[in-house]
Order: sequence, then structure tokens, then C-alpha cells
Amino acid sequence: MRVCTPARPTIVLEQHLFHLCCRLQVAKEEAVSKVMALEQMGLSALRGATAASLQSCATDRPAPSGGGWTPGHRAQPVVEGGSQSRSVRCLKGPEGRSREVESRQCLGSGRRPSDSRPCNQLPCARWASTSWGACHGQCVGPSLATQHRHVYCQDINTTKVSYRMCSGLQRPVSLKNCSTEACLLHWRVGPWTPCTATCGRHGFQSRQVICAHRRTGKATREHHCMWRPRPPSWQRCNILSCGRAGECRDSTRYCEKVRQLELCTLPQFKSRCCHSCKNT
Repeated sequence: MRVCTPARPTIVLEQHLFHLCCRLQVAKEEAVSKVMALEQMGLSALRGATAASLQSCATDRPAPSGGGWTPGHRAQPVVEGGSQSRSVRCLKGPEGRSREVESRQCLGSGRRPSDSRPCNQLPCARWASTSWGACHGQCVGPSLATQHRHVYCQDINTTKVSYRMCSGLQRPVSLKNCSTEACLLHWRVGPWTPCTATCGRHGFQSRQVICAHRRTGKATREHHCMWRPRPPSWQRCNILSCGRAGECRDSTRYCEKVRQLELCTLPQFKSRCCHSCKNT
């Protein structure tokens, strides 16, 4: 009896594996492993043609490709954070020799990669402040003082964070003027004292200058009135010639004391008290 050896289904199996690869979108390594399994079954004739066909199938099919993510946009002071974007293209051909084709050719290649994604999903920060303090700072004008508040940076959980987290936002003011009767102040001056000399260049006089409340008249520290120039408390006076050259006369009202204290021997007193010191 004659035994017939059946013909090897080279073409049928090759075509079957080729379409199976393209339908399931298997990778190149998976296709090669299928060919090796067939070789163990005695189908070594498929090795060359099938592996080449499967490799071409796996690498020549159009596939979507996503580029690198762009740097994340700066997160604004809201919960959502920022976003990143990238380009998504449809490429056909083996790696290194692929070319871009129309996007519709990739419709059967699985889900299209995303071209955007959120980033910096950490809680963003904002400026916060305490309530304004009492209006009792340094006086800066008539009935005007200053008040303060503490300004700080915090996240949405009200946790204080570094000032750098809020550097891109406008910082609220921490100091402002306020109205208070405590600053109803002015410089109060007294009368000038008599001049210390009747002529010459050595006479001066003084007066009292204090910072006082306009309504109560009570004196307070001078720095509360420094928003206005302080009036002078002394000045020179009687800057007049003391007569003709060689004329002997006193130029200060203290000459009698100078003589009693025997200070006429000192040049500076003798010249100013010429009349009182002439017989000493």
C-alpha cells in the first residue's frame, strides 16, 4: 500500500500568520516566536518567508506616535494647576525610517495618545493677611497715624509656605494711614528770652519748643510731631555794631557779674565788658 505524504501548507500557513499578525497587531518578537514554534512542528520551510512577512507586517503598519511633553505651564493660584502639551502624529514604517501619514490611517491602531495632560497638581499658593492692628503707630500728619497687618503666603489648606510660592502675585500692603485724635498734635513754642548782648556778634536768645496735643495741651514725645519741621529753640540777636572803633562800652548785660567774679582779666570778657572792666 502506498503512503502519500501530504503537501506542506506553506502558502496557507504563511498567509494565515501574516493576517493574524496584522489583525492582532502583534509585535515583531511575538511573530518570530510563532515561527520558531512552527519550526518545531516540522514546518521549517516557513522560516524565511514567514518571518520576513511578519516583520514587515508589525513594523509597516501605521501607528500613532507622541512627542515629548513640553515644560508645564506655570500653575496659577487655583486648585487645577497647570498643563503640558505635545504633538501626536501618525507614523508608518520601521523605526528610524518611518514617515508621517494622514491621521485616519491610525484609526484602527488603538486609542490615540493624549496630546495634553495636567501637571503641577499640588495646591497653589496665595497671599493672606491678618486683620489690621490698632491705629496707634507713629504720627504722619494732623490726626493721622499708621496701622500694620501681617502678610504671608499660604496654600489652599491655609498652611503657611515660603514667600517664593507667591512671588508671581501682587503682594497686599501691610502698612496704611489711619485717622486718630491721638495725633492731633502741634509744635507749641514759648516766648524768646532777652538777648544776652546789646550789640556785637555774641548775643543769643532761646525759647521753649514742645510737642503738645491741641485739645488737651498735654506734652508728648517730640518724635510724634516730626512730620512737621521743628521750630528753632534759639537764635542770634542784636547783631549790631557796638560803636566807633576805640569806643569803650559793654556789649552784654552780664558785665556786672563778670566784674564781680573777677573775670575781666580774661580777654574774651574784657573786650565784651570794656566799660565795666576798664578800672580793674
